[in-house]
Amino acid sequence: MKFGDKLIQLRKKNGLSQEELAEKLGVSRQSVSKWESNNTYPETDKIVQICNIFDCSMDDLINDKVDLDQTYRKNKNALNEGMDSFLEFITKTVKMFSNMSFAEGFKCILKLVLYTLVLLLVGQIITKSLATIIANIFSFLTPHTISNIREGLKAVLYGVWFIGTFVVIIHTFKIQYLDKYHQEEIKNENIEEKQNKKETKNSNEKEEVVEVKHQEKSYSFIKGLSKFFILCIKFIVILFLIGVAASTVSLTIGTVISLSLITINKIFIGSSLALIGGTTIAIIILSIGIHFIFDKKIHFLTHIIIFLSAILLCGIGIGVSALCIKNFSIIPETTIELKEETITVDYIENMVIQNVSGRSDQYRYIINNELEDGKIEITKMIDSETETISTYVTYNDQMPVYHVHGDFNGKVSNIFHRFVEDLKKNEIHANYGSYDSNEPIIIKANENTINHLIENTKKLYLISVEENENERIVTIHDDKVYFPYGVMGYYDAREDQLYLDDEGDYKCIRSVSDTEWGEKIIFSCKYEEDFD
Repeated sequence: MKFGDKLIQLRKKNGLSQEELAEKLGVSRQSVSKWESNNTYPETDKIVQICNIFDCSMDDLINDKVDLDQTYRKNKNALNEGMDSFLEFITKTVKMFSNMSFAEGFKCILKLVLYTLVLLLVGQIITKSLATIIANIFSFLTPHTISNIREGLKAVLYGVWFIGTFVVIIHTFKIQYLDKYHQEEIKNENIEEKQNKKETKNSNEKEEVVEVKHQEKSYSFIKGLSKFFILCIKFIVILFLIGVAASTVSLTIGTVISLSLITINKIFIGSSLALIGGTTIAIIILSIGIHFIFDKKIHFLTHIIIFLSAILLCGIGIGVSALCIKNFSIIPETTIELKEETITVDYIENMVIQNVSGRSDQYRYIINNELEDGKIEITKMIDSETETISTYVTYNDQMPVYHVHGDFNGKVSNIFHRFVEDLKKNEIHANYGSYDSNEPIIIKANENTINHLIENTKKLYLISVEENENERIVTIHDDKVYFPYGVMGYYDAREDQLYLDDEGDYKCIRSVSDTEWGEKIIFSCKYEEDFD
């Protein structure tokens, strides 16, 4: 690059006209024009002044082998260059608006505001949907944890979208307004220079080259924000690919299982085709995502052909499976043979026993005075091949409630065996897991313990008791206590006492409603001003 070309580049990079540079050097504008056209060279003292003005070395300026752009970038770190480009952007923006009419400036700002609002509105929709999709990947966690993940992802994704919106708006403003204004400014400057002095054809060509270079210039702070935005997008893609990878593993396992069952029923021909297609689709998505993350070239045509073929394969598989399903009959779960299973628990004060997974609200209390006081035997009808009796304790109105339910016993082979046997007969059961029996659970204990259990149950529920010899049949009909407006405090069923939080004018009015099973207690709790 020759001296004149470097001088033009330095002058325009620093926003100086030929007249302004000439004034700083104490020479005429014609002298600067001659230097830039490479017709003459300045004296040594002027070269030193130029170096001081533009903060460059003499070798950078007069050595034709030195690329001034590379030297400039080498001497400035990324932060300084970004800051300089940002300040340059602000300077040119202020200058542009100063030369605009009010109507032009208002139209520019209004258009950019509308672009921003549209992008942010779209961002709200996309980030909510994407956060929900990604959060569902972690469905094995607790609902509270999943909710926290979803809210955190929404905040992160919206932040990323905001940065992306800022980059798009700034880039749009640069292309539609700032670059056009700057090109017009350069054009006017060139016209002015041509009016003051006739330039050679060679000089004109050089000026045009410099002008094109200037038009193509991009601000480094925009590049930095763009890179950060892309990194954020890649991070989101990685989270999405984790879910896709998990799905790929699941689909692969399903494909292997389905292929192994083809000899049992024709339906697995269709399911195998569909699963192979689904696995292929997942692999294609993984491949595209990995290529994007590592900035590798993607062979889109190959990927599209395989993707469409996989969709076609899925369609064929689903169609074959649908044709086979019409020959299947549904076997109701009531045909499952249930057996009794018994567990023993110890009585604790105020204890209540409740059947969680059963469909019956009845309990058979059988008196067995041979049992030790405080010992309770609980018997429940369950599907012994897939279930076992399990209990857990919660506190309802300060009363310890033992929840009895049928829990999966972990014998997957039993479920699989039942499933395979059904397939051989073109049948399928309505339920292959736990089955809720209509039969009431049986509670055996001595008379003293049973009386305590029944009295405890009356504190929580409205019940009816049918007494037979050595047997009590208890039916739960409704909750004993009802709060129609909620309560700021808690009810202690052991003492039949309501305890309110310290809320000043918040109070509860107690009333009783007679039912065929006894008195139902109603607490109407409100702030005093809400009472009529």
